[in-house]
Amino acid sequence: MPDEPAPAPKEAAPPQPPAPAPAEAAAEPAAADGLPAKILVADDVALMRNLLLRALAKAGYLVTEAHNGKQALEMVNRERPDLIVLDSMMPVLSGPECLKILKSTPHTKNIPVIMCTARSEKPDVVESAQLGADDYIVKPFKIETVLERVAKHLPPEKRGATKK
Repeated sequence: MPDEPAPAPKEAAPPQPPAPAPAEAAAEPAAADGLPAKILVADDVALMRNLLLRALAKAGYLVTEAHNGKQALEMVNRERPDLIVLDSMMPVLSGPECLKILKSTPHTKNIPVIMCTARSEKPDVVESAQLGADDYIVKPFKIETVLERVAKHLPPEKRGATKK
């Protein structure tokens, strides 16, 4: 039998926006229910992710993590965070690509997103703002700055230990 050509490799499916949670067609940030805010930290650098996770948890927030933009989109669907801290330079799906999907999807467009990145050039800041980022923090940063910015974008009843 003659050699047959190998089948073409499958291309990865493009990232999809998170699906709305059942019975919650307009699932926006979780309602003010007396519980601390849920914060999703998406960063591919474990050290940075862990630093943010510890600081936010210590401030009284419920924190989940994602290692890249694609995983962040999956986590948004599963966890319904009140706020997202998103790195810019990540594998699989970059922060700006993830942000674009989040802000163009009806049930996630109102979740505040804080870009937290080493990219400090004006075009990067402008691009994030145009894509819908609610805030922009440049690494390295002071933890106090992150906590202040997170609190700024949450309703008072969701501000953890840093309520103002």
